[in-house]
Amino acid sequence: MPKPKNCSCACPVKEASFIDGFAPRTSAIHGGRIEFIYELSCPNVADARAQLRLALKQAGLPARWQEWEHNDPNCPAYARRYGSPSILVDGKDVAGEPGSDAPSCRIYANTQGRNRGVPDATLIRTALEHSMENPEPPSCKC
Repeated sequence: MPKPKNCSCACPVKEASFIDGFAPRTSAIHGGRIEFIYELSCPNVADARAQLRLALKQAGLPARWQEWEHNDPNCPAYARRYGSPSILVDGKDVAGEPGSDAPSCRIYANTQGRNRGVPDATLIRTALEHSMENPEPPSCKC
């Protein structure tokens, strides 16, 4: 992983990269834009990334986000408060759940009312669209 960079307010913003069958993508997203939080052992990480990628495509946005792995020493404390996998848009969980101090696997209700370990693209896209309609200034989470 690349070393942390500093954002305009001097807090460290880590560049994330991943390989998902395509060329590696890198993004340095400040604070609360789009963040993907996961644990390496979580069996739902690949499916959650695919749903995030689909939601971004449907919203007409580039496939860029910040990734935080729970056990990475550069993972900020606020990100460690979310189970795996979690997606934050502008610092808010796409399912509206608050962070918790207990480690956990995530369960999401999909549009058919079934529970899954992955948020579906519709849920993510709704959070993205809400963010675009109601932009908030970025804030540090240092």
